[in-house]
Amino acid sequence: LGGIVFLVRYFGVLRRGDDGLHRAFADHMTRHGFRVISPLDANPDLAAAQGCLTSVQPTAEQRAAFAGALNLAKSHGESDEGQAVVVAGGKIVAREARAGTDAMLAALSPAQAKGAILVKAMKPNQLVSMDPPAIGESTVINAAKAGLAGILVEAGRSVLVDEDRVRAKGDELGIFVYADRIEAQ
Repeated sequence: LGGIVFLVRYFGVLRRGDDGLHRAFADHMTRHGFRVISPLDANPDLAAAQGCLTSVQPTAEQRAAFAGALNLAKSHGESDEGQAVVVAGGKIVAREARAGTDAMLAALSPAQAKGAILVKAMKPNQLVSMDPPAIGESTVINAAKAGLAGILVEAGRSVLVDEDRVRAKGDELGIFVYADRIEAQ
């Protein structure tokens, strides 16, 4: 019965993007006495700490472009299509869509991937308690398989699923994993 009530109350929201659905779900749970919190609040150790996680390091040129790359991911997030982009030469070469990060990476051509990085950041107006950007070992594997140079996530606002395995896989496959902070534009 609760599911039917949810569908009736939030029917219009279900046709919108992820953020609308997340807000509807959080509102529904709150109305029923639950407190919805971010996994980053529940377990702060999951948050990506600022800096390079791997022994494989980004170049100085790549690091200098990190703020711009994170801002590109955030601007894509405004579309509510996804939290991830692939950036090369200061430009977006691929955008995450509803199919997700893995599908975006699988569709990259070698020309797009050369020297590019996967960038994940929280959407600008995202409900912070729901669906923070996340990477794990499989993300590292798929980024390396696509031919990317590395992965950049938003520090403190992104989840690292099994940090030790992410670090080990990045080093094994020769790509960096880096977390950085930016000031909102």
